[in-house]
Amino acid sequence: MRENPENKGFTNGKYYYYQTTNGNWDLGPGIDKAKQTDAFNKRAVRGFTPTEMNAEVMQRAKNTFAQVDKALKTVTQFSDTVSPQIKEGLADIRYQTGPLVSNYPKLLKAVATGNVKDMANESKVYFWDNKKKAMSFDKKRFDTRMKENFHYRNGGHLSRNVLRLLSKDFRTINHLA
Repeated sequence: MRENPENKGFTNGKYYYYQTTNGNWDLGPGIDKAKQTDAFNKRAVRGFTPTEMNAEVMQRAKNTFAQVDKALKTVTQFSDTVSPQIKEGLADIRYQTGPLVSNYPKLLKAVATGNVKDMANESKVYFWDNKKKAMSFDKKRFDTRMKENFHYRNGGHLSRNVLRLLSKDFRTINHLA
């Protein structure tokens, strides 16, 4: 979840929708306006305080990591042995693009078999660029995932950014405490 490190849309102590470089409207850490419910969008018009945004992001992080675990269980009985870095990379893709099982079955298979080369090949994300009116390869994010996630070099821990996002109850359930 590497969206919006510049904190765009944060005005007068609240988060509001802002236009991204590719022409979409996002809120906070990449919450795409087009994918939200009417009720959420009505709420967003009033803006989110940092506390409210943190609560929203925490809930989305919990849901995203739960979906990653669920997706991994479709390809391996040993999803708990997948490195935290790889799970973080999968969560980033899941957050950005949606369901892993239907969108990235070859990536999940590569993770299950420990094939780092195929993980790299299958983790390329493209997005619709409203300004270009075409699909664009997300090279910056791909390079970050290759450096930080899809490898077995470091073992051990999720990044500090993700650990900060996850609540204590989620860390305990997933043996991350």
